[in-house]
Amino acid sequence: MLPLVRNIEYIDDQTPSLVKAGYKAWGEYGLVGRRYFTKDRGVYRTHNIHIYQADNSGIERHLAFCAYLRSHKQVCIEYEALKREVYARHPADIEAYNDSKNEWIKQIEPVAVEWYRQQEHA
Repeated sequence: MLPLVRNIEYIDDQTPSLVKAGYKAWGEYGLVGRRYFTKDRGVYRTHNIHIYQADNSGIERHLAFCAYLRSHKQVCIEYEALKREVYARHPADIEAYNDSKNEWIKQIEPVAVEWYRQQEHA
């Protein structure tokens, strides 16, 4: 999920309520201006929430990446396989897990953003 808010500081004020509702608060977690929350059911992640202030430039990157994966099945399968392989190596280390995906994501992101922008004009 990618909710947008007028003022990101509002989310900072609401974080205790989200934690009480079962979400884990990660703060910006490496992306300036984002507030990242997750929720798990047992060993399974059920929710990833990336909250941004509506004028944040990171929004397009997130939307583009997700849309690109939905529209490019083989790339989506490749990403899924990478995530599974990386998780098998780092099941209890979220930072190592994210770091291990980072290079692949950074290669796909500019392609995805360019493709996404072209879709707006198609």
